[in-house]
Amino acid sequence: MRSPVRWIPAMLLAAWTATSVAPAQAQGEAGLLACWRFGPEWKQGTDLKAMFGGPGIPLRSPMRFAVDPPPHRLELNGSEATLIIAPDDTKALLPRREMTIEAWVRVDQPGDTAGIVGILADTSETNQGWQLAVRGAHFRFSLAAEGQSRLTALESTVPIEPLRWHHVAGTFDGAHQRLFVNGQLAGESREQTGALRYPPATPFLVGSLRASEPAGRLLGALHEIRLFQRALANDEIQQRFEARRREFPEPMVTPKLLRLAYGPFVDWADRHSAVVTWETDLPMPTRLELEGPGGTRTPIGETAATTRHSVTLSGLQSDYEYHYRIGGQDAAGEPLQTARYLFDTSFFYALLRAPTPGGKPAAINDRHAEAAARILQRTGVSDGYCLVLGAVDGRLALELVRQSRLKIVVVDPRDDRIAAVRRTLDAAGVYGTRASAQQVAAGPLPYGDLFANLVVSESALDANEPPVMSAAEVHRLLRPGGGVALLGGQSGDFGAAWTSWRANSPLAAAETVEDHGHWLQFRRDPLAGAGEWSHQYGSADNTSTSLDELVDGDLQVAWWGDPGPRPMPDRGNRNPAPLSVNGRLFIQGNRILFGLDAYNGTILWTLSAPEIRRANVTRDCSNMTAAGDRLYVAHGRWCLALDGQSGTRVQRFAAEGDGSMDHGGQFDWGYVSAGPDRLIGSRQKRDAAYLGDDGEWYEDF
Repeated sequence: MRSPVRWIPAMLLAAWTATSVAPAQAQGEAGLLACWRFGPEWKQGTDLKAMFGGPGIPLRSPMRFAVDPPPHRLELNGSEATLIIAPDDTKALLPRREMTIEAWVRVDQPGDTAGIVGILADTSETNQGWQLAVRGAHFRFSLAAEGQSRLTALESTVPIEPLRWHHVAGTFDGAHQRLFVNGQLAGESREQTGALRYPPATPFLVGSLRASEPAGRLLGALHEIRLFQRALANDEIQQRFEARRREFPEPMVTPKLLRLAYGPFVDWADRHSAVVTWETDLPMPTRLELEGPGGTRTPIGETAATTRHSVTLSGLQSDYEYHYRIGGQDAAGEPLQTARYLFDTSFFYALLRAPTPGGKPAAINDRHAEAAARILQRTGVSDGYCLVLGAVDGRLALELVRQSRLKIVVVDPRDDRIAAVRRTLDAAGVYGTRASAQQVAAGPLPYGDLFANLVVSESALDANEPPVMSAAEVHRLLRPGGGVALLGGQSGDFGAAWTSWRANSPLAAAETVEDHGHWLQFRRDPLAGAGEWSHQYGSADNTSTSLDELVDGDLQVAWWGDPGPRPMPDRGNRNPAPLSVNGRLFIQGNRILFGLDAYNGTILWTLSAPEIRRANVTRDCSNMTAAGDRLYVAHGRWCLALDGQSGTRVQRFAAEGDGSMDHGGQFDWGYVSAGPDRLIGSRQKRDAAYLGDDGEWYEDF
């Protein structure tokens, strides 16, 4: 159950942090000194932090990190400033006798001599240090130890394949020097013996032969470098290559970027299926490739050309990160392809209507099924928490489970009634998942204020008697702004017991309704004096205040739960603030939107929308606002209007004309603000907003 404390109708904003932790495989590898992974997730400010061990690498000029297509990498154009891990051997964590240097590298133009990683002086005066490099069309591993005055350079016999990822490793055990390419031994020597010799005042470099010369810089990409203070055995090198080889795609001509006119959006159909929709400016076939478990790639689509596209993803596993791309073609028939999008099935929060398959559901009771249908139809409540005051045998609670997405809490002071309810719900397979029953005395209930979306009574339906809990208690628990109490159900008038029960409470104003029975209905109004947070800084005039009149004393937790920190962007990016309007809370994660009941934390809907992102609002501005029952979100050339309760996309507004690029529009929707009857916004140049996807620092963008 949620926290049993009084609701404070003010908005608390918490900093949700996604923390990077060095992978266990790096920390646990025997002899590992340092590991650098060249992905944007390891970039902090102007440094690339080591994933394990060694020092960070200063980025002396803007560097282009890329993540799509995989793997995460640093693109090097052959002329960028040199990356210096350390100015000399005394400032670096280096092996002294045995070593292994390992790299995943892509060489785009074999033939040039270029450095991959090393600390080496190779002149007429001195030969000291070691280095992995490219010479001509071959990989080279050079090394100097105490037993020789000159270094030994091993070159691979198999030529480098342009644009292909290679696993390259050099090892030295004090007597044997070896070079490996893609897990295979590519060169070997016994010339060098003893401890390694390092040159004084020589920098430890990445992507270059020498720090001071433009020549010798790598044209290609780096994914990872690992340095060990032991010589890995031949079979270890082979196993390391085989373990990761499938992460690196075959070389191919990358299609031009497909810019979608609208979408994509992923809407859940049920727990194991979802529908992906999008629009294109030009008619083209519907093509989507889904990357699933085990690296499987499933093409989905239709051959007929259209501008509105829809595919169904079925058989989805729970708690799995799927990826997908959308393909198309331009007017000349050339292939186009979107970025690689993520769809995480962890964020399915809808409750199942039917009992679980393994249960033995009780037989459907027509009277209770009809009463549940009548309650849901009259109140319009189908999500959130339902409090059942007064029990008989749990059949009304079971029918509410079957016909809605409500979480049911049944309370009664009589132990025999509670035992009967538990038997009914347990036999149906829903006890403890969709419904619970608690024996509670007739006094104040141990639940937080304002949490119940719906209050009903099974005992009142059965015997036309008011609940043993007071009407004032019902009002305390009822959610403002739409929470409904619907009690009774039998034919005939409410007698003196009902009149006495609701006297001197707000429920005295409840109306009586004849609808296949005699009902007492009370719908709670919005909480008088409660504030709202409709824009990034409170309101459209940036007051940073909700104008709440009810905050007093110490603030307390009203509820806690999902979605939690996992779908949130890294704290370095300033994501748009959550909004709280009309009793709903809207949260923007990393390309995913959530709608919640602000009073009890029920997740009403989720929308995976990978082209919706706005980071660092201090540079740009927020991309969403809320007013009444609508959430407005900027999405490229459109501003979307979403129904606050269901998340359904109900309307869209173009930044220019009808939003079609055929009309020469080169603008995105920028600022967005909304009031009772106006949507106000600005337009900006296409792609002007900072996204932060590749780790670029916003001041350099």
